[in-house]
Amino acid sequence: MLKFYDKMSDEQIDTLVFTITDRTWDSIDCTECGRCCMELKPMLSEKDQFRLAKRLEMNIEQLRKQFLEYDDTDIDEPGWRIKDHPCPFLWDKVCTIYEERPENCRQYPYLHKPNFTYRTWGMIEPTFTCPVVYCVIEELKEKLGFRV
Repeated sequence: MLKFYDKMSDEQIDTLVFTITDRTWDSIDCTECGRCCMELKPMLSEKDQFRLAKRLEMNIEQLRKQFLEYDDTDIDEPGWRIKDHPCPFLWDKVCTIYEERPENCRQYPYLHKPNFTYRTWGMIEPTFTCPVVYCVIEELKEKLGFRV
């Protein structure tokens, strides 16, 4: 729908998505949900691994052995990811490593990334995991007059 929506530019749609996202975040408390941490296994960059290992007072090899697994299923971006779900750092729906959480966790659910128009297929799956994504998509459909 958005790729052929000609009443707004891609930049205007991004701005609308960002505005809806900010308003939605104001009304949803992640600690009431925590589904992303229960269902997803984020990738960790080298920088993420270093920061987390330091926080846990271990070296990167120990961190990898205890908490991570190497994933080479994405040929373009193989790397280390959390091996278990729920995330081993989730406690009572609260992240115990919040300040040192991986960049993928910081950015999730990626609603502030540009070019939303071209990422809509990738946003369908998160509607099942994240209530923020679901609410943003629903409000966006309403604002743009999308009819099923």
